[in-house]
Amino acid sequence: MVPGVRTVPHLPLSPLPVRRLSRAVRSLIARHPWVYWFAVGAFATWAYLAAAGHTAAADRARAAWGSTAPVLVATTD
Repeated sequence: MVPGVRTVPHLPLSPLPVRRLSRAVRSLIARHPWVYWFAVGAFATWAYLAAAGHTAAADRARAAWGSTAPVLVATTD
């Protein structure tokens, strides 16, 4: 023990509610694999819709600038 340093006693703690929930979820998925695949499909659908929404927003922003026009660009001084 170091002089001047206080230690906190370790108390036995019960499992956290998150651990209990994760055990329940793992048990549910082990008994019903379709739950896992449903969650995977739902996440994939959400990701697709999010990407499609951002793509549509980018297309609208590009259209707001108007049409493009050819220009000359100098490659040397």
